[in-house]
Amino acid sequence: MVNKIAILIIMAVLGLTAIFMVTVDNRKQPPANFVAEYEILEKWQLPDILEEVSGIAWLDDSKLVCVQDEDGII
Repeated sequence: MVNKIAILIIMAVLGLTAIFMVTVDNRKQPPANFVAEYEILEKWQLPDILEEVSGIAWLDDSKLVCVQDEDGII
C-alpha cells in the first residue's frame, strides 16, 4: 500500500514537472506571425579600438559610452 502511494506521488510530480516544462518552453518563443519592426534612425562610426563592442549606452543626451571588455577599455 505504501509503495503504491509513493509511486502515485512520484508519477504526479513527474507529470506536473513535464507540464510545467512544456508551458515554460512555449513562452520563450514568439508567436509564429510575430514580425519585429524597427527603423534605424542614426549610425555612428566607432574608433578602431572599439572593434568588438560588448556594451553600449547613452551617458547623457550628447554622450554615447561603449565598453570593449576584452581589453577593459571604456
